[in-house]
Amino acid sequence: MSSDTFGGFDKPTITWRTAVPTVARWLRNMPRAIRAARRDELDETLLEKVALAVTAVNECESCTRYHTEQAQEAGISEETVRQILEHDVQAAVEDDELPALKFAQRFAEADANPDPEVIANLREAYDPETANDVLAAAHEMHFANLMGNTTDLLKLRAEARARQLRNLPRNAREAIGNAL
Repeated sequence: MSSDTFGGFDKPTITWRTAVPTVARWLRNMPRAIRAARRDELDETLLEKVALAVTAVNECESCTRYHTEQAQEAGISEETVRQILEHDVQAAVEDDELPALKFAQRFAEADANPDPEVIANLREAYDPETANDVLAAAHEMHFANLMGNTTDLLKLRAEARARQLRNLPRNAREAIGNAL
């Protein structure tokens, strides 16, 4: 993960340097994600809350919009969504969901590589299958956030380059005029 400050854009993204390890980590998680999807045991509301907690850390605008809608469709209140997006998971969720959301935040803050203690806390709070499902959801969401942020950054750069090219004839005229 890298943050790029291009034009005020300071969100975690995938760079040339981080692409291979980021994709490798995502691919290593795929079997866990497939098992979690097949099991379909993780409560939809908890899944969306985990997605929102990861997204809140990574600040992916596309993922925020999508998962806010998904959360509301799953019956999660606007107030709960707002609290999660403001990193106030303690106030947002019940005690049984709190370990999953705290894990999701730490996971994203650590760029999908949290301290072993963070993973141990998750495993202590839930049965092995649920803990693995939460871990898989956090991995998938983190990768999606990085992809979304990277796409947004590339769009910003392309728009900036297009503006430069549109201004090129005027800048050339000014340069020639100044040289004369």
